Amino acid sequence: MTSLHCTRRHTCALAATGLLLIVSSVGAPAMAAGFADFSGLWINRYEYNGDSVSSIRSRIENAASLGITDVMWQVRGRADAYYDSEHEPWAQGLSESVDPLQVAIDAAHDNGIKLHAWMNTMPLWNSSQLPSDGDHPIYNDDPSFRVTDYYGDLEPSDGYSGSSYARVNHLLPEVHDHINDVVRDLSENYDVDGVHLDYIRWMGPTSSSQGYRPDWYYLPHDDYSHDLFFQATGLDGSSFSNATAYRDWNQSRITDLVASVKQTVDAAEVSTGRTIDLSAAVWNNPDTAEHDYLQDYRSWLEQELVDIAMPMLYLSSSNHDRLFDDYVSRITSIETDSRIVVGLGSYLHDEDGGGPELTVEELQGLYDAGLDGAAFYGYGSFFGTGSLGVARQEAVKDFYESIAPVLVGDYNSDGVVDGADFTVWRDSFTQVGEGLPADGNNDGCVCITDYHLWVQHYGETLADLIAAPAEAAGVPEPATWSLLALAGLVAARRGAARRG
Repeated sequence: MTSLHCTRRHTCALAATGLLLIVSSVGAPAMAAGFADFSGLWINRYEYNGDSVSSIRSRIENAASLGITDVMWQVRGRADAYYDSEHEPWAQGLSESVDPLQVAIDAAHDNGIKLHAWMNTMPLWNSSQLPSDGDHPIYNDDPSFRVTDYYGDLEPSDGYSGSSYARVNHLLPEVHDHINDVVRDLSENYDVDGVHLDYIRWMGPTSSSQGYRPDWYYLPHDDYSHDLFFQATGLDGSSFSNATAYRDWNQSRITDLVASVKQTVDAAEVSTGRTIDLSAAVWNNPDTAEHDYLQDYRSWLEQELVDIAMPMLYLSSSNHDRLFDDYVSRITSIETDSRIVVGLGSYLHDEDGGGPELTVEELQGLYDAGLDGAAFYGYGSFFGTGSLGVARQEAVKDFYESIAPVLVGDYNSDGVVDGADFTVWRDSFTQVGEGLPADGNNDGCVCITDYHLWVQHYGETLADLIAAPAEAAGVPEPATWSLLALAGLVAARRGAARRG
């Protein structure tokens, strides 16, 4: 029996008798599955409003240069349309000569990016000056889409103090139907890869005297809403004694809306033959989301009412250390087969807010926690912010490069583990040094361990690894000739040793 050794921090040995080889099982380096499959970027309506076709395409191309896989492109801000809508008017001031959504979709697909139509769901308007277009949903009066509070007052058209938006009455089936019409229009008439719901929650005041829950007095209190509540529960929605039940029912109606949108998107998938993901931007803490904002996204995930939930962890250096790990722990405790992609507030990471270093630190934290990806708010934090934006671009690209999947055993880097890689290993066997192509475990030498890695991964391809990194791929046995070749190598070295 002959042993061959090479040493540099570790020792590797080969033992062989004749043509009989005993190959041990060697574990491959661990790799997180799928995190880089969703690298998202929000582009809001103010960032492209008025852009030419070339400028819109330039924004998408910039995203592609960053390695972005998914763009959330805002198409609805305040019950208006930044596209050719069948149900809502063009946004005020937006030229109808260019359909920015169609331009963005074409540019995204040309650059291998998925585009999600991002819509503000609950907002109805945000100005004391009402829309100039009489077809705007704020003018609906049978029934009114606007919220009437306990005192009989309509919510101001620019929202209650601190909210910035007036919102639709989320209790009404007519409102649900309208929002689903908008979603159907987007998903069937545009080649979008997803529909992204934002502001899908309570947006009105909360009350400290009511346990910092949504203020019961500012929930919808019109007669129609009370009738619907009575039909559902047999209770009187106008009585404060039923405040808890009324809040709970308000929350359930928001969940009902999400469920109905999911049905609409699923139906569009069938009718168009395309995959269309339903995603939702949600509050950073699932417990706060449910308690303060009537947004029970824990149940949305558990029931798979959304394909992707995107908790918004918008933190800076002033609160990152206190909150980040806690929020991530709460989010990862949710059991679901849907994806959870966390939104990072990179716009807060300025020179005083942690800079690009904090952006990457948070990316690393999400990756280590096993989450399904990250998205950045927003476009302006990378482009148009001078040297800080450029530094953030480079830092983020370096991070994703560091976690890129590595096809173990692919010693000639052609994307396939095959006989050619054995040749590279054979020709460099026992070499010692840094960066050796056949040093599969990066221990500084080309050893028998690296052969074991080649055997273990024989037949795998980089394309398969990227497509299904979490699956334990069945590895076919290496060709008989390669085993014989290894035995021949051993025999040749044995003969050389004897002659020496």
